[in-house]
Amino acid sequence: MIQSKDNFYQQEVVQLLKQVIEPILKNDIVSLGMVRNLRIVDDYIYLRLYIGSHQHQLQPEIQSKLSSLSWCKKTYIQICTIPGVKTTLAVSSGKGGVGKSTTAVNIAAALKLQGAKVGLLDADVYGPNVPQMLGLGQADIQVINTPTGDKFLPLEAQGIKIMSVGLLAEANRPLAWRGPVLHKIITQFLQDVEWGKLDYLLIDLPPGTGDAQITIIQESPICGVILVTTPQQVAVADVRRNIYIYVSPSGCSCSWHH
Repeated sequence: MIQSKDNFYQQEVVQLLKQVIEPILKNDIVSLGMVRNLRIVDDYIYLRLYIGSHQHQLQPEIQSKLSSLSWCKKTYIQICTIPGVKTTLAVSSGKGGVGKSTTAVNIAAALKLQGAKVGLLDADVYGPNVPQMLGLGQADIQVINTPTGDKFLPLEAQGIKIMSVGLLAEANRPLAWRGPVLHKIITQFLQDVEWGKLDYLLIDLPPGTGDAQITIIQESPICGVILVTTPQQVAVADVRRNIYIYVSPSGCSCSWHH
């Protein structure tokens, strides 16, 4: 079989990227899903690198590895991170009502008791229950000015930093957001919250496999997912379907387009 030049270049780049090992997780950055949107255009390499605040040393290592390619004129790396956050974890379920938000709150509390600095982003835009679980009602969310623009200032409960649409929405009213509005709200919550320094940021996802989940997975440096289910067959079936969001090219795995 004759292999095209484009395919050869792509395979060559991926093989070099697989030589870059994340020192804590002991795995390569491609298998970990840290490399996304890899493109090769006119002998230039473009990629997004999704990392935590403690992993910036990976960028020069990638540049060094790819500099060995004789055909590559330049590599452009877009760093995608949540400022100040080391590790981002998602808590997800395929089915609602299985204890996903309860699990997220309990994990956040356990990490806090171990001395970690923890934030909890309630991204369940349809049923934001985290504020109520932590004893928070509606509140005036402050917006502060930072060198990178205006940011939301999260609230704090039990030593955990909290941000949720439940803090902004009118009580007992449904959050009927769709399409571009939903996408904008979610990306704002990912990019425009001043978390400060966090060891862990937990993201409580909405149930299902819709736009909200896909947007969060594609736009954030999630390095692990906790999937919550109950023993019932219908709940297990839903969570099995949910797994594919996190392993498909549209989610966290490495993909490329020429």
